[in-house]
Amino acid sequence: MIYLLSYIKDCFVAVFLATTNAFRAIITEFKEKHIINYIQLRSKKMVYLTYIIAGVYILGVCIFIHELGHLLAGKMVGIKARPFP
Repeated sequence: MIYLLSYIKDCFVAVFLATTNAFRAIITEFKEKHIINYIQLRSKKMVYLTYIIAGVYILGVCIFIHELGHLLAGKMVGIKARPFP
C-alpha cells in the first residue's frame, strides 16, 4: 500500500512538473511574441499622438489666421475692436 501511494505521488509530481514546464514554455513564447507586439503598438501610439498634436497645432494656426482676418476686415471698414479686459 505504501508503494502504491508513493507511486501515485510520484505520478502526480511528474504530471505537475511536466505541465508546469509546458506552461512555462507557453508563457515564455507568449511574452516574447507580445513584447514585440507591445513595442510596435507603443510606437504606433506615439505616431498617432504626434499626428494629433500636429493636427491641433495646425488647427490653432488656422483659427488664429481666420480671426485675424475678421480683425483686419473690421479695421478696414472702420469698426473699432476693443481689447479684452
